[in-house]
Amino acid sequence: MKKKRKRQKSKPIVNKTGSKNKLLKKAYLNAIASFIDFFARFIVNIVITPILISQLGSSLFGVWKIIGRLAEFATTANGNSGQALKWVVANAQSSTDYHLKRQQVANAVAIWLCFVPILLIVGAALAWFSPMIIDIEPQHHRAVRITLALLVSNLIIMGAGKIPAAVLQGMNLGYKRMGMAATLTLLTGGLMYWFLKSGWGLVGLALAQVIGGFLTAILFFFVVRKNVEWFGWAKPSISGIKQFFNLSIWYFAWTLVNKVILNGDLVILGILASSAFAGIYSVSSFVAQSSVNLMALAIGAAIPGLGGLLGDKKYNQVGGLRRELMTYAWVISMLFAGIILSLNQSFVNLWVGAENYAGTVVNLLIVLSSVQLILIRNDAFIIDLTLKIKQKVMFGFLSVCTTIGLAIYLIPQWGMAGLGMAVVAGRFIINLAYPILIGRYLHFRTFRFLTFLRFGIATCIIFASTTMLGQKLTLDNYWYCGLMVIPIGLSILLFCLIILKSTERKILFKRINIFNL
Repeated sequence: MKKKRKRQKSKPIVNKTGSKNKLLKKAYLNAIASFIDFFARFIVNIVITPILISQLGSSLFGVWKIIGRLAEFATTANGNSGQALKWVVANAQSSTDYHLKRQQVANAVAIWLCFVPILLIVGAALAWFSPMIIDIEPQHHRAVRITLALLVSNLIIMGAGKIPAAVLQGMNLGYKRMGMAATLTLLTGGLMYWFLKSGWGLVGLALAQVIGGFLTAILFFFVVRKNVEWFGWAKPSISGIKQFFNLSIWYFAWTLVNKVILNGDLVILGILASSAFAGIYSVSSFVAQSSVNLMALAIGAAIPGLGGLLGDKKYNQVGGLRRELMTYAWVISMLFAGIILSLNQSFVNLWVGAENYAGTVVNLLIVLSSVQLILIRNDAFIIDLTLKIKQKVMFGFLSVCTTIGLAIYLIPQWGMAGLGMAVVAGRFIINLAYPILIGRYLHFRTFRFLTFLRFGIATCIIFASTTMLGQKLTLDNYWYCGLMVIPIGLSILLFCLIILKSTERKILFKRINIFNL
């Protein structure tokens, strides 16, 4: 009997350790898959942007960027059932009630179908009024309307594709599409180049997006069918659809707020200043925006794995992992920030010409707002997992209103710098609010004054030193820019490791070494 009891006692410990390692390895694999997709998009943008500027001109290039942001706003009219499904599946990741999971997929499809007509109406209105919003010459009105209509059509296709993608990500299996989505991104970039060279202009660029979106939706459907045994749909109940709709409506509201947070700056600048200013701001913020997207992918790869812990109400473990994620986010965001502040002027000058660089002050504000966004998204994803997002949406709405109000006042006086100040002020509200919400929901302490002070002073030192370095550096070769990344990055990394406590450093090195455990 004793031997029997001993075996029963030791089994959960082995499973727990194995499960933890498996969770971390999946997070790394998801991150690798996301990074491959990101770098494919990055390469496409790096190659295609100078071609777009040379073929379209700076003003029409700015119009293309604004049209893209307007189309992103139309996404809010699709109900965002895929986003809700992702977090519902992640929260119930360990559940074996496959029938209920299939019902949730059917609920998501039903809500997506209900919102398609709304998206069509919103898209048609945006397409018709877009020339007035952007204030472009009459000869371009028809092309702008067709372009926006095509991009909205792509949103409908992508909305369908987000449902199988949400299941894959919610089950922590995003890495299963590794390499395939990146290949389609490169294909889309090739189509954009071909349409542009063939004289299709803005319409051709949008048509390439539609083809790429259609192929991506098909890809996700087949990948999830192959890798998720329970994937399918069961007959949904009215009460189930209603419950899912109530959850989706808050994700819908958050999507609207989030789109303004992520994309509103360019549209506001285009309306209050000019499309040429919007183009310059877009180019100057390209690397910073790319770093934000990269971090979002990395965090998004790790967060679904926390769904099982939250579902089992293991709040202390979630609290510890959140602190780790915030530490990683700070270290990596400081690396990005320091490199961008040091080298962005030289990079933009080489890439698209000195006339497209927004200036040191605007560059500093762009990087600061990007770091804010990285930290915001870390907590925003965790709040999504709790499925309690009402207050998150309200604080986001307050942030957006603050940003727009300040932008209306500051842009006429300060131009792009005024926009940067408005964005930083608006995001500061949710930088404070979201940690408080997480602490309230999950019953652990999220704010420690001395920790905040330590990281705050270190951030100021990195920002000040690299901004001064960036003003002195004038590199005239891509190779020099690339080589300078190494000493700057290593210096910042060493400084960050000195700032971290010994326990934080040990955990960081342990996580990096996960595949050797």
